[in-house]
Amino acid sequence: MVYCCTAVYSYSQALGPADRLAWQKVGTVHTVQCYGPPWVGTQEAQGVEFFVHSPFGSRLDDGTLVDRNTDSIVVQASFLADGKVTKVILGSDVDHCALSEIVKVTKYHGREDRLEWDVFKLPHHCSYLSLGPDKGKEKTEPVEEVKWLFETQSQTGGIVVSSSKPIPSNDDDNMPPHRQAANYHKDAAKGRSGEFIVTMEHPKESAPEPLEIEIGGSKAKIKKRYWGGAISVVSHAAPRAGA
Repeated sequence: MVYCCTAVYSYSQALGPADRLAWQKVGTVHTVQCYGPPWVGTQEAQGVEFFVHSPFGSRLDDGTLVDRNTDSIVVQASFLADGKVTKVILGSDVDHCALSEIVKVTKYHGREDRLEWDVFKLPHHCSYLSLGPDKGKEKTEPVEEVKWLFETQSQTGGIVVSSSKPIPSNDDDNMPPHRQAANYHKDAAKGRSGEFIVTMEHPKESAPEPLEIEIGGSKAKIKKRYWGGAISVVSHAAPRAGA
């Protein structure tokens, strides 16, 4: 059970030396941990740890910034359940420049595990700008660092979530979601035996329902309800990497 109180650290005693060095360097509040009973302090007892990748301290006090999306919080949540760790990245509203910077800093400090994921909540409602500078005619091509994040760091069977309106069939609306970005994410997910889910198309566009992802011994599963009976059926597991 995860209890609902939190503590915020400039760096966490639970982190390794490489983590501490990396996040002392950028100088912001980095780790939020959800605690169990007050006498415990390890991830094993807490059940979940939140690692904050962004914003970087070097940007927080720059009063000239206008686009606050690039300074929104990007978090990796690691859930421990039944002896298995499931990793979720919450992408907020950052663009490809901010994601690229996160990847570069993380690689520099050798902590690629902090960007592994079983579930990825896409940045900015499936905007092409979270992948690269050019929308593309039919599919957005991501910049190198973002491509690595979505294709290499995805665990087998990963779930990609677009918290957005239904994906449009044309380009009449300049606002996200963008069909070109969705086409990229669909292909990338398929390449890792994963799934691309749009919240306002789930389970179907004419009758959307809240998206529920269950985390347990089989890692991440999308919970699908069948209203013909009282049973709630869980399907689509995201197995461990290498499985």
